[in-house]
Parts: sequence; structure tokens; C-alpha cells
Amino acid sequence: MTKKFKNKINIFILIILVLCMVPSFILAASKTDEAEEIKTNTTGTFFSLNKKDTYDKSIFMGVYTNIVNEGKINGNVIALTSNMENKGYIDGSVISFSPEFNSTGTINKDLIGFYNNLYLNNATINGDLIVYGDKLITNEKTSIKEDVNVFVDDVLLKGTVNGDVFIVGDSVTINSKINGDVKVGCNELVIGKEAEIEGKLIYESENPIVKTKESKIKGGVEKKDLGLNIPQSITTSDSSVFADFLGYYNNLSKITILIIGLILIKLFPISALKVEIFARRNILKCLSMGALTMLVITPLMFILIMTVVGIPVALHLLSLYFNLTYIATIPTALVIGGLFVKGQKLSSKMLTGVFILLALEFLSIGILSSLIIFVFNLIGIGSIVMLVSLYLRFQMKREKTEYITLMSINDSREDIIRTKQKFEQMKSRKFEEAMRKREETLKENDDNEKQEETEDINKKEDKEDE
Repeated sequence: MTKKFKNKINIFILIILVLCMVPSFILAASKTDEAEEIKTNTTGTFFSLNKKDTYDKSIFMGVYTNIVNEGKINGNVIALTSNMENKGYIDGSVISFSPEFNSTGTINKDLIGFYNNLYLNNATINGDLIVYGDKLITNEKTSIKEDVNVFVDDVLLKGTVNGDVFIVGDSVTINSKINGDVKVGCNELVIGKEAEIEGKLIYESENPIVKTKESKIKGGVEKKDLGLNIPQSITTSDSSVFADFLGYYNNLSKITILIIGLILIKLFPISALKVEIFARRNILKCLSMGALTMLVITPLMFILIMTVVGIPVALHLLSLYFNLTYIATIPTALVIGGLFVKGQKLSSKMLTGVFILLALEFLSIGILSSLIIFVFNLIGIGSIVMLVSLYLRFQMKREKTEYITLMSINDSREDIIRTKQKFEQMKSRKFEEAMRKREETLKENDDNEKQEETEDINKKEDKEDE
């Protein structure tokens, strides 16, 4: 296989990875019928499905300004959107981050996500309701078939819940029929006159519970320390805190990363130069590695969110995602700035790259600018991941070398000790042999002397006899 053929294969795999990471409004561009439409504008995309129309795909990892469903979606909705409205039927789960979500239709499985304001009016949820946010309001005709897990500041729960209810918030009002147990941690708890709780109500609150005579709690009421971190209300209006955060985060991050990058360049110029050269020379590998990293982190995060046990791990992965994209801006800015600034002026490259990224944020070219920023972010993320992996491999190789060296030194010491022991044993054996030979020689000399004396005596006696 030639090198040219390998490069073609690498480019082909790279294109597939990037296409997989492009938001689902590109992947789902084929329409099932004329009634379904996706309109693009300068700020994002608008997804709309009319009545009696069917969308036979899942909306997976889409980024939308608005989602309006009046028909039937045969799949899951996993998306990041400014506003979402469901008036029809979703034959799957809804997992999303949305400041505003209104549902008057049916969700056949779970509703999970972060919502500043979530309104369920005449809505049906055939699975669990797991919500983080500022406000949750349901009406009398809302039906939730399984459990409710709510971490919201202001809660007004009406309708019917067939499972257990767990709420952590600031102000909580329960005026619904609940067929399971209820656990609440809040500052203000109100049980309305239409409330019917089949199980037990356990609550934690500094203030006394407000309960009417018409309220029915068959399992009894117990005040107990649940060990919860009860939040204080921080919102004074219906303004979208999450939308403001998303709006200001990118611009503030670019400015702060410019300052941090310039400081790092001044403190560690050689390391910064190595990062810039590595990212520029391995741009395709960095892009493919960044796409592969996001393909692993993002779906895994949403899968963990679907399981209550995996929510803490998902939050850590979300933090890792933001930190990774934040740090990756440094090599991204260096690569972009290197296209316009030649030489080794790293500060100028950094400054140019950050201003180009800021300019792309404000350009009114719709999806194209977002796609360019997305690709450059993948390059930065891939370069960070590859540099970290190279460093870890270097450290592992170094640890292995040091281990082998220490083991060889240890073996040498043991060999020296064994050699000394053998030498001492051999020396002891030789000494014993020498002593034994000396004793034998002395004994032989004594015997010879005695024999000579005996012969002399015999000779003397013979002479006397003569």
C-alpha cells in the first residue's frame, strides 16, 4: 500500500467523521414529504412539522433556534434549542437544553433536560420526567405515567403522576394526584386542596408546610432531614438565564482566552511554539481526532443523563466538554493566525486568530460561519487530545524505562550478594580443607617420628645383644 493511497483513505475517513459531527439538520436534509420544512436564517435553524405529517427520523444532536412539532416524530429528539414546542406526538424520548419548552402533546418515553421555563398543558408523558431549571408548571389534565425527578426553583405540579415524585427546589406547590411516594426538599411547600397522595409525604424545609383540609395524604406526613442542598430563588423574572449564558459565553471566552494565551506565550514561548508547529503540521490528524473525541463524549453524556445514577458522571463530562473547548481555543487561534501572520510572532498570531474567531461569530452568513468555527474547534480539541496522549505515552515509556533500570539495579545487587555468599562459602570450604590437610600432615609427621624412634630403640637393643 503506497503512502499516497494511505493519505486518500485518511482523508476519506476524516470526511466521514466530520459529516457525523455536523448537526442533524444537515444529516436529515432529505424530506419525507413536502409538509416538513427546515428553514435557515442568520442565527441558526428553524424546524417545523405540520399537523398530520410524519417525520420518520430522530432529531439527533441538532442545534436549532426553534422546534415546533404539530405532527408525529417517529424517533427521539436530542437537541440544543432556544425554544421548543410540542403540540403533536413524539414516539421516543426528548433530551434537550432549551430555555423555553411548551408541550400540549404526547411524549411516548422520557422527558429529560435543562429548561428555564417548562410548561406542560394537557400533556402526556409515558415515561419519566427528569428536569433541571428555573420553573416547572403543569395543568390539571397533564399525565405522567412514571416517576418525576425535578431539580427546579419554582414548581407547580398538577395533573396525575403514576409513579414516585422527588423534588428539590425553592418554592413547591403540589396539587395533583400521585400514586406513589413523595419526597420534597424546599424552602416553601404548599399542598393544595386537590392533592391526593397514595403514598407517604417526606419533606425537608425550614418553614412549616402549608396544607388544606381537603388535601389527602394516605401514607402520612413526615418532616425529615434528607441531606439535600436546597437552592434559593435567584430569578426575579422569566428572563432566560440559560440563553443569556449561551449568548455571552462565547464572546467572554474568546476575550479571556486571549489574555490567558498571551500570558502563557510570554511565560512558555518554546512550549507555545511547539504547540503551534504540531497543530499546523498535523492539521488533518487533529481534525479527525477532535471529531472522534466529540463523537465519544457527546453521545455518552446524553446516554448517562437518561439514567439517574449516571447524571453526576454526565455533569463531569459536560464540564470536561466546556473546559476542552475553552482550552482548545489557544491552538485554534494560533493555527488561524498562522495563516495570516508569518514568522515566529506567536503573540501576533494569537491576537489575529482570536479576532478572526470573534468576527466569524458576528458574520451574518448563517450556518457557514458556524460550520467554520466548528471545524476549527475540532482542530483545537484534536491537537489538545493528541498532545496529552503523546505526553502520557512519553510518561508511560519513561516510567517503564525507569522500572526496568531499577529492576536491573536490584537484580545486580542480588547477584553481588549471591556472589559474595558463594565466595564466602568457597573460602570457608578451602579453609576447612587446608586445616584438614595440615592436621593429616602433622599426624603423618608424628607417626614417622614415632616409627623412627622405635627403629632407633630396636637398633640399640640389637647392638646391646651382640
